[in-house]
Amino acid sequence: LEHQAKDAESAAQEEVEILKNKSNLLNPKDRKALIARLKKEMAAAADIMQYELAAQYRDEIRALEAM
Repeated sequence: LEHQAKDAESAAQEEVEILKNKSNLLNPKDRKALIARLKKEMAAAADIMQYELAAQYRDEIRALEAM
């Protein structure tokens, strides 16, 4: 179970990095959809007590909202 959580966290971190690199290319509609998706991911991470991952999503959401 711990191994699955680490794999999920690693995959999520990679996805966040990819999205960060592409976020400047998004139109406002796509950016809004991305923020909604990240909020769902953040809630899911918090639900399984992956608080560091949830915080990473929170920070990414804040950065996207500031654009």
